Amino acid sequence: MKANSLDSKSVTIEPGRSPEYLLSLLVVEDNVVNQMVIKKTLQRLGYEVMVANDGQQGVDMFLEHDFSCVFMDVQMPVMDGIEATKILRLNHGSKVPIIALTANAQETIKETCMKAGMDVFLTKPINREELAETLNEVLNLNGNNTTS
Repeated sequence: MKANSLDSKSVTIEPGRSPEYLLSLLVVEDNVVNQMVIKKTLQRLGYEVMVANDGQQGVDMFLEHDFSCVFMDVQMPVMDGIEATKILRLNHGSKVPIIALTANAQETIKETCMKAGMDVFLTKPINREELAETLNEVLNLNGNNTTS
């Protein structure tokens, strides 16, 4: 089963509960402490998580696996998150959500992330509720498909 195929069912992921479908996420982050915190938080939310240490490794892993969502640090060695996102969007046509992670909350950085093809901009440190809410939104897992 592809990790990002949810069929037509909608599910709600709540803290401490596993999703109906185990979704695989990629965290591209160079800081080891941030890697551990984000990975553990996402695993506790019921996700399968893989970690890349830089943008180039993230692009390579993305091509080898079927991820439902990517968390992309903006500033990294080897290849930064902006360049990695551009490669994923331009060369691979991916519709997988990419969530920017950065400690820099400047509006110009946010604009650069959005222009590169990132879907959501989150500033560090990130808390569990914010991660869960963001994932429910970008993966359309909120179970609320009606409009009012």
